[in-house]
Amino acid sequence: WAAWVAPMFWWSGLVVAILTTALCLAVILRRQWADHERLTFPHAEVSLLLAEGPEAGRRFPPYVYSRLFWAGFAVPCGAMLWNDVGFFVPDFPTLRILADYTLLTLHRSFPQLYLKFDFYVFCFAYFTPVNLLLSLWLFHLLAVLQIGLSHRMGFGPSTPDAGVTWQNYWSIAVFVLWGLWVARRHLCDVARKALGGARGVDDAGELLSYRAAFFGAALSIAFTVAWLHQAGMTPGTAALLTALELIAHLGMAKIVAMAGLVSLRVPMSGVGAFKTAMPPHLLTDGTIVVTNLLVALWGGVAKGFFMPAAFNAARLGDAISGRKRGLAGAILAGTVLSLVVCAGAMIALSYGVGAENFGSYDFTIGNRYTFDYIVQDLKGKTSPEAQPYLPWYGLAGAGLTALLIFLTYRFPRWPLHPLGFTISFAWPTRGSLLSIFLAWAFKFLVLRFGGALLYRQLRVVVIGGLLGYVAAVVLSFVIDLIFFHGHGHAVHQPPLV
Repeated sequence: WAAWVAPMFWWSGLVVAILTTALCLAVILRRQWADHERLTFPHAEVSLLLAEGPEAGRRFPPYVYSRLFWAGFAVPCGAMLWNDVGFFVPDFPTLRILADYTLLTLHRSFPQLYLKFDFYVFCFAYFTPVNLLLSLWLFHLLAVLQIGLSHRMGFGPSTPDAGVTWQNYWSIAVFVLWGLWVARRHLCDVARKALGGARGVDDAGELLSYRAAFFGAALSIAFTVAWLHQAGMTPGTAALLTALELIAHLGMAKIVAMAGLVSLRVPMSGVGAFKTAMPPHLLTDGTIVVTNLLVALWGGVAKGFFMPAAFNAARLGDAISGRKRGLAGAILAGTVLSLVVCAGAMIALSYGVGAENFGSYDFTIGNRYTFDYIVQDLKGKTSPEAQPYLPWYGLAGAGLTALLIFLTYRFPRWPLHPLGFTISFAWPTRGSLLSIFLAWAFKFLVLRFGGALLYRQLRVVVIGGLLGYVAAVVLSFVIDLIFFHGHGHAVHQPPLV
């Protein structure tokens, strides 16, 4: 175990710096997003509804006593437990649309559509604005069309989906930079409060003072750049990589704050954008090695690496009366504690049974890719692969996003939001296509024929559906634990990777 002390100390230092950056940026931008831009924060809304206190003389929240709640509870719980019968009777007619993807092929040149209904995604999507839901599924279909036509015409890189991924990253970059431009006055107020103590700027309701958040973010970002430099990167490439990752993480956080998607990842991380924009022959050997090692840490950005959670925590702080300064420390301390416990448990389990025996991608195949990439990129320094089309995809993504932003702000009734374009070909968007489409259709009809009143009344049905889904997953786990110990069934499979 002694051999782990030094690497765990330094890698944990980087992780804590990233966590601190996320929490400080969440404090800095909370008022802009929640009060000025009025983002909906669906995750926070669902959490507050679930945490609603009981009425006088009651033991449970009011929604538990509603028939609509139990109707919503019964549908997903009954459907999933129906599928559980198939655990015991292989020929039992199960609802496959809930368990497996149905692949719809439009043409051999076009990517397949992945169709599966997920109650978990559907319930959260109910709290997402209708125009965002429309944009999510429509822009995904347009991305499929774009890739298919590129295949047919022979235009673009050898894998056209790589071009669309690059297009999506620069779409996110414009989306984030525009958001920062819109927030410029608020950011100036934060800077004045942090540097000069501007009395007109009130930060009493924040998780941290603006001064602590400002300097906390600055020092954490500086530590990250210094860490990358000491690991082997040049100062310029370390700063560039950090900036690209911040764009990806902020984009992820804002998408989650607006759309409330529970399964989401950006199509390309900052590491991926760095590797695409900076061919190996332009980089030092140390930069190549460090960049590829960071793929394991930043490569997936499957959950935005704490940034979306930090913004939702800051938003939930609005529901707490009185001073909230202790909450930020509790959040960071809890996160660091979980890091220590998880790392210790992982090392202990690896020594006990062998990490290869875990059977997961990270410990059987993915752990080798990092070193394969290092060798591949070092060899690529002498024979770099030309990618002449990628800059055009990036410009197209940035330009179309700028156009969509203009149309959204210029015409209040414009139906398509640039958010849908930013993640048009991310895997979670592909895997959630049917759930998002049905959520859009359902909410559109609710608002069209019942208005906001019916929408609010049906929230209790959706909350019931969400808890019914969770109850079914727990019961399925208990069934596996009792009857199929060691040979369980994957029931909750959100499209993450």
